[in-house]
Amino acid sequence: MSDILNSTDDISRSREMYKLLAENIQDVIWIFNVSLEKLTYISPSIFRLRGFTVEEASKENFLDSLSPESAKIVSELLIERLTEFLKDPSKHQYYINELQQKCKDGSLVWIEATTQFQQNANGEIEVLGVSRRIQKRKEAEFEFKSKSEELERFFSLALDLLCIANADGYFLKLNKSWENTLGYNIEEIVNTRFLDYVHPDDVEKTMDAMSRLSSGTQVLNFENRYRAKDGTYKWIEWKSIPYGNSLIYAAARDITERKENELKFSELSLELHQLIKDKDRFISILAHDLRNPFNSLLGLSNLLVSERNQMNEEDVDNCVKTINQVSLQTYNLLEDLLMWYKSQAGRLPFEPKVFYVGDVCREVMDNLKIIASAKSITIECKKPEKAALFADVNMFKTVVRNLITNSIKFTPEKGKIGIDFSIDKGYATISIYDNGIGMDENQLAKIWDFNNNAGLGLVLCKEFTQKNGGTIYVESELGKGSRFSFTVPVPAM
Repeated sequence: MSDILNSTDDISRSREMYKLLAENIQDVIWIFNVSLEKLTYISPSIFRLRGFTVEEASKENFLDSLSPESAKIVSELLIERLTEFLKDPSKHQYYINELQQKCKDGSLVWIEATTQFQQNANGEIEVLGVSRRIQKRKEAEFEFKSKSEELERFFSLALDLLCIANADGYFLKLNKSWENTLGYNIEEIVNTRFLDYVHPDDVEKTMDAMSRLSSGTQVLNFENRYRAKDGTYKWIEWKSIPYGNSLIYAAARDITERKENELKFSELSLELHQLIKDKDRFISILAHDLRNPFNSLLGLSNLLVSERNQMNEEDVDNCVKTINQVSLQTYNLLEDLLMWYKSQAGRLPFEPKVFYVGDVCREVMDNLKIIASAKSITIECKKPEKAALFADVNMFKTVVRNLITNSIKFTPEKGKIGIDFSIDKGYATISIYDNGIGMDENQLAKIWDFNNNAGLGLVLCKEFTQKNGGTIYVESELGKGSRFSFTVPVPAM
């Protein structure tokens, strides 16, 4: 009998201990009788959690105590979990849910409810639950989520190219600007190696930049080229920083337009530099090549004015012939200068048409007859009279005139100049040769270079020949003369 009394006392003490624990714990302990659809127990800590007394909370409809969203969740889960419990009541399954409950002042509080289904002594199904206030945790979660979403919006909307990569060189995260710049979908790029997109010529320096990042050094203002989806390459400028031992954060921007402008600026600078050199050469020609013939003209004309009465007929004729010769040479030089200027300024018309080589060569030779005869030089033409060419006539005349004039200049008195003509594979070759003083290898190397004192006439010959789709070249031997040859297209049959 004493054993029974002692056992009863132990149970009583245990109940008293559990009651004391339930009444003083911060969490709310409660029992919801599913069969009766009401709370059959709730601990006094409900007041600290929601502001209700035990009596007030016990009279509430359990679902009405929840926010509408939480009540809907509980209603759906209650049926699902009750069905699961009835299949095996011996199975002790715990559930954890985050819900919102109404407080007495009308506010809502976030709770974490840990629940378990059980049967009481009367065989009724109950839900044993423990509710814990998690308001601060949820507020922190919401703030973190809000900040994350805000950062994600900034990340997505940034005009610069933003990315996170790992130390192995794989893209982990990229923003929308990558699609706009390279044309790939983000899904196509993420988890791929960025070196696979780098221009082959930039791989080595990109690897060097990766090495610096791996050592913990920032890489700023680094430039390389990335392949776009259409196969073209875009210039990208990077600012990258390492994070820990495994991540790289980088911001970049498309500088393709800037690089193209830099290239254009460089090309324009070179063109400007060349124009300045050409201008200096042009002025040199004006100062030297024009001054000499004008000095001759002034000297001869002064001689005629002052000594005319003392000169015999032959001396006068020689002066007049020389004046005519010098005037024609000066006129030709001025023609070359004018054509060179128009060509450099892009104002020289290019009008190719069909013409007969014999007619044009005869016209040029007639104009140069006086200059050649002054040195008793004979010009022999070996050309078919009716051979047709297709080129700009004025440019062709300039080439022939300058080559013949050049031969006359460097051929001694009573020398000979010849003109050959041949056709092969759609091109005619016109060769003008002489038995003049010829040139050595050093002179031949500079003959077409305007900035190495090449004659303006020869520079025009090369430019006009190339303009008409032909080539020009020279063969010469010191003391034995020179042969200048250039090609011109013939009309298509």
